[in-house]
Amino acid sequence: AAPAMASPLLVLRPEKLRVLAPGEDGAGRNVLRGRVAELVYQGESTLFYVELPGGARIAAREAARASAPALPGIGGEVALALAPADTILVPDGA
Repeated sequence: AAPAMASPLLVLRPEKLRVLAPGEDGAGRNVLRGRVAELVYQGESTLFYVELPGGARIAAREAARASAPALPGIGGEVALALAPADTILVPDGA
């Protein structure tokens, strides 16, 4: 087992986060919930910023594809899933 960290920071790659469809539980993945703060359509993908409870803001990128869940508008609630293999924690100050 990895040693415990006092205040770890979560490293996120925007393209590793996946939008969950309404009612989807994200089984086996880490789930972050928040509200859409900003949307930037970029042709083949959408970059969007999500404000988490507590005020932290993260970026996520969703590829434009027919099977992707619809993104909510500004202020809408969204759940993002992150696979355990893509979850990276580093010590605060590293």
